Amino acid sequence: LAVGANPIRLAIAGDGSDDIHVVNSLIDYRAFRENLAKRKDKRVVILGAGLIGCEFANDLLHSDYDVTVIDLAPQPLGRLLPNHVAEAFQTNLEQAGIKFALSTTVEKVTKINDGEDYAVTLANGQTLVADIVLSAIGLQPNTALAKSADIQTSRGIITNTLLETNQPDIYAVGDCAEVNGTLLPFVMPIMQQARALAKTLSGQSTAVHYPAMPVAVKTPAAPLTVLPAPLDVDVNWETEEFDDGMIAKAADAAGTLRGFVLLGTTAGKQRLTLTKLVPDLIPAQI
Repeated sequence: LAVGANPIRLAIAGDGSDDIHVVNSLIDYRAFRENLAKRKDKRVVILGAGLIGCEFANDLLHSDYDVTVIDLAPQPLGRLLPNHVAEAFQTNLEQAGIKFALSTTVEKVTKINDGEDYAVTLANGQTLVADIVLSAIGLQPNTALAKSADIQTSRGIITNTLLETNQPDIYAVGDCAEVNGTLLPFVMPIMQQARALAKTLSGQSTAVHYPAMPVAVKTPAAPLTVLPAPLDVDVNWETEEFDDGMIAKAADAAGTLRGFVLLGTTAGKQRLTLTKLVPDLIPAQI
């Protein structure tokens, strides 16, 4: 099973809510870009200040669009970054020209100006005018097929380190797979899964290996690399600041580095050195 994930859609009132774009395929992206090209005032509202929302915001800003990002969380990338780094990341993006409306959500999207524009009404009472609205709330693993086949699911389709489900000869990989209790919808983990499963299906039973795999966030206005610490590990953060950013290191009670955040060009140069210090998430099996 490599059925991927579906965009999370918010229940939003208003006659413009059906026009909100989501991007989860090349077809979606083409429709978004074609609609974007027709809009003369270049005002874009993005729902969601996670990875995808922030990356889209930076990309659109680079093309001279007026971008506002909305999120219920009090800061961007709130699930990935400690508070002080998230604040610095937000400041960098704001200085570049991206606007944020945080700690609020969208209640209604209404067509105005004969359907040419949209009024985006927020829970805090603010109303934004946009030419186009993009939802980047996140993705939810597609588990419907697995459930219909009595395959165990949780956040995703549950597998062991061999990528086996609870049903014989059925495997799961990609955004839909919850491997050994871990759901990592990023490129590097999925590549590791594909390599392992290819060997297994060729007759060489191979467990997936998850080394430390930092995520490079594609926001050139605020260069950022994140290696999240495991959720089940208590960590303490230590921060070293530079003129153009900071390094934040997450260590466990034994002093072992379990994750880090690199903000800025200077900090980014430490990626390889720090990655080597972090234990494997799923060790290689010999």
